Amino acid sequence: MITLSSATFLAVVLSVAGKYEVSSCSPNVYEDKDEDQDKEWNPNNAIAFVRLAETENAKALEILEPMVDYPSMLSHMLISDANGMMQRFTRDSYLNDITTVLGIEREGLFALTKAWDRKHEQVIKFLKEASTDLILAAAMCQHAPDNLNKLAANLADIDVAQHGAAKRMVGVLDEALTVLINDGGSKRCIPDYLRI
Repeated sequence: MITLSSATFLAVVLSVAGKYEVSSCSPNVYEDKDEDQDKEWNPNNAIAFVRLAETENAKALEILEPMVDYPSMLSHMLISDANGMMQRFTRDSYLNDITTVLGIEREGLFALTKAWDRKHEQVIKFLKEASTDLILAAAMCQHAPDNLNKLAANLADIDVAQHGAAKRMVGVLDEALTVLINDGGSKRCIPDYLRI
């Protein structure tokens, strides 16, 4: 589950996602909403947050912290244009139904795991238990491994030493992907210098 302590990681992911063209998003300006309206926060504001994360990290974190319960924004930005698998939004924080991973239908799930036949049981166990950001990162890494290297490099721009939660997230992600990728896990998406 994404927590407030992972706001730094969230901001970095948004910054990386901003490198991709997201056709259904537009750079609308975020407007204050009451509590009920905020629950229906529209990911169309994502581009504005990306720009903020790229230029004013501290301010981005301040704004993003209240938003960390909304992985649908990340799911759309990371997957929809990156590999065409994302079809709809969902706020599910965990995979409760094996046929749905943040809107990826059964066919998409099995396509995601097909390359890891010998680790199939571990992959399914991981997908059942992992939080949404890790599921998405695994999908991203399968389709575009360089993306996570860019993400890890950008983490270094936000003093990782002062953000233990972000570094721990990198470690968890690396461990999960080590199990999932290339059978023996010899290919990692996270560089060694960011591992715990």
